Amino acid sequence: MDYFTTVLPEPFTILGKELKPLSIGHLLILHRLDCIPVEDNEKLFMACLVCSTEATSLDDIFNDRWLNFKIWLWQFRLGKIDWLKCHELWTEYFTLHMEMPSYESRHEGSSNDTPSGTPFLQQLKATLQAKLNYTPQEALAVPIQQAVWDYLSLHELEGNIDVLDKDWRKAMKEDADSKHEELLKQFEEGSLKDGS
Repeated sequence: MDYFTTVLPEPFTILGKELKPLSIGHLLILHRLDCIPVEDNEKLFMACLVCSTEATSLDDIFNDRWLNFKIWLWQFRLGKIDWLKCHELWTEYFTLHMEMPSYESRHEGSSNDTPSGTPFLQQLKATLQAKLNYTPQEALAVPIQQAVWDYLSLHELEGNIDVLDKDWRKAMKEDADSKHEELLKQFEEGSLKDGS
């Protein structure tokens, strides 16, 4: 996972709307509107409406008295829509923004590994506010990738986890590959001896 690609992603335009980086506020609204996962064209339309704004609450979006007219005008301007391509772009946008860095706990097997009943978005928001001095509005507006990196960096600094970068993962893959080759060699030698 590339830090800079995820924290500063390329802009996405779907259904004629340039989407903002996905934020905690967007995710909360999308969950509230039952738009995760985006399973049909209506949900995709709503998801693009939400994610093309800086809104952090339903009121920010739906209290616009011109909303119905704006939606009608938006749909009229789009003309014929390639829904398959739009859904593919949404999946790419959502996947990019929801990708998590690899990390490993320094407290494996301890009571700290008991799953929490608190949703992760709430844990993330609370940590940003309580430990990193974000205001409630800033915590809702921050792009999810920046929020996750801030959250994990804090826990790494506090000695709870190790964030595993791509060089570490590459070294682990090379180590596993070399062990795999060695195991195959040992198996083949053992098979040859048994067969002779």
